[in-house]
Amino acid sequence: MATAFVGIHQLSYMPLSTIIVPATQPLLVELAQVKDDRDAFSRQFNIGFFGIMMLVIPITTVMFYFDKLIVTVLLGDQWVQYSELLSLLGFLLPATAMLQQANR
Repeated sequence: MATAFVGIHQLSYMPLSTIIVPATQPLLVELAQVKDDRDAFSRQFNIGFFGIMMLVIPITTVMFYFDKLIVTVLLGDQWVQYSELLSLLGFLLPATAMLQQANR
């Protein structure tokens, strides 16, 4: 069971590490450039936050509804019994994306 959790957890984190984090790097550069102007910073932060959520929420939805298909294609039939973990761990993506945006 522990091995299954690690495998599914790594699979659920993949969209964040391969899509979301690289997509947010240009937004963070823009934030650094306007850090002294409060209004511009707030506007840029909101645009970045909204953009990130526009990426994360559909990915989370797909992971929730198509968990068995994703696990079968990427990990194989022997992992299908743990596919519900993927659908639940998918809900960590928006929370993690929000936390990373707020920290940066």
